[in-house]
Order: sequence, then C-alpha cells, then structure tokens
Amino acid sequence: MPTAPHQILVDAGTWTLLALAVALPVYAFLLNRWPWTRWGRGGRVVAGEKANWIDLLAALVLVYFFYFAIAASGASGKEESKAITRSLLANGLFMQLSLGGSVLVYLFWLRQRSLREWFGLNRLPAPAVVGLGAGFLLPALGLTMVTGWLVRVYLFKDTGLAEKSQEIVQTFATTPDLMLKAGIAGLAICAAPIVEEIVFRGFLYPVLKKYTDSWFAAPFTAMLFGLSHADTGSALPLAVLGLLQVIFYELTGTLLVPVLVHGLFNAFTIAMLLSAKSA
Repeated sequence: MPTAPHQILVDAGTWTLLALAVALPVYAFLLNRWPWTRWGRGGRVVAGEKANWIDLLAALVLVYFFYFAIAASGASGKEESKAITRSLLANGLFMQLSLGGSVLVYLFWLRQRSLREWFGLNRLPAPAVVGLGAGFLLPALGLTMVTGWLVRVYLFKDTGLAEKSQEIVQTFATTPDLMLKAGIAGLAICAAPIVEEIVFRGFLYPVLKKYTDSWFAAPFTAMLFGLSHADTGSALPLAVLGLLQVIFYELTGTLLVPVLVHGLFNAFTIAMLLSAKSA
C-alpha cells in the first residue's frame, strides 16, 4: 500500500483531475452559450488562442502523464528516501530533456507553430527580461517561504511531513561527491527551469486557458506543478511558486521571465544549502 505522505499527493492529484474533468464541459457549455464573453482571458499570454482540440488532447495526455507519475512515485509503499546517485540523476535529466523536447517537437514540427511567437521570445529585450526576472525573484522567494512556514506550522503540524526535504535536496546537502553536487546544481539551475516552464507555463497553461479561463488554468497548472515534484511538504509552496510564475508570464508575455525567475530561485536554494553546510 502507498505511504500516508504519498497518499496525500495521490488524493490531491485525483481532486485536481476531477476539477479539470468538471471544468472542461462546464466551460464548453458557457462558451457555447455566451461565445462573446471572454471569461477571464485577459493578459499577455495569447498563444493558446490558436490552440484547437488536438492541442487540448495533447495537454490532457501530459496531465495524465504527471498524475500517473505521481501515483507511481510511491507505489512501493516504502517510507525511506532513496538517495540520488549519478545514474539516477542522469536518468532524471534524460527524462526532463525528453519531456521538454517532446513538447517543442510537437509545437514546432507536428503543429507548425513558431516557437518565438508561441513563447513570446521576442516580446522584451534582454535587459528588460533580466531586470524583471531579478525583480520578480523577491516576491517569489518571500511568498514561497511564507507558504512553507504555514504548511509546517499549521497544515502538517506534529506530523513531520513538512520537515523532510526533497530527496534531491537531501542528496545535495549530504553527498561528498562533488561531481554529483555539480550535476544536481546544473539540473536545478539550468535544465529544470527551462523544461518545467516550457511544459507547465509554456504549453499547458495557454492551452487550458483557451478551453477554460485564466482563473482556472492558472491554479490548476500551478497545483499540478507542485504535485509533480512528488514531495508532500513542498507541494503547496511549489504550487504557489507556479501560480506566481503564471502571473509573471501574463504580466510580461514572454516565457523567458518565468524561466529566469525559476533558475534564480533554484540558484538561491542551492546557495543557501551550501552556506548552511559551511556554517
């Protein structure tokens, strides 16, 4: 049987899927009945307006992929953490790059979409991207940390569920293998921000925004983002980060800003782990 912490993730994922299953037909009815209504589709993320039912089907495949990945992550029912090794890290990197690459191939090759236009890569000059990314980092760090504190103090008080870090974080903090540390840092600062932003904010959010609205698509993709990390204690803080990333995307219209914020956020986390160990 799955462990209690893992069951929390599975239950949260199930309710998230049920919300989507209810939302899609409800929004379809509303948009068919009152097609002139925008239903909260403001903002600068407009790529999803060109999406069709094929893109929606692809998005649903991705959603169910993440759900089953969450369900499988603790199917053994073992409580103990599994230390990250070089081979596991390489496998994780391969999976991430394959996932991100699949989305890019789907958009560019199968659907003949311009990636520059879809992701808003030419919306802002590089200095503006850097400035906004650095400026948005502070609220991202602050709200995520506050959420983590609330989770520890109120939601999971006396359970210990929020006290355990993600396995990859534990490995980075404890391993003497410098090459493994460097690999984890590279994955966290470079690969993960690019892939996760492409998948969650770059593809899932705009497609679901068209078939529902931003008020549903934003929290839905944010929650899925948090749950996809398969860690009970960090799921809600990461969901808050995911929601903020959608806001940053809508404010700027370019995916480059959320990618930069994500990379800086992870770099800050790495720096804190290194400073804590040297103290």
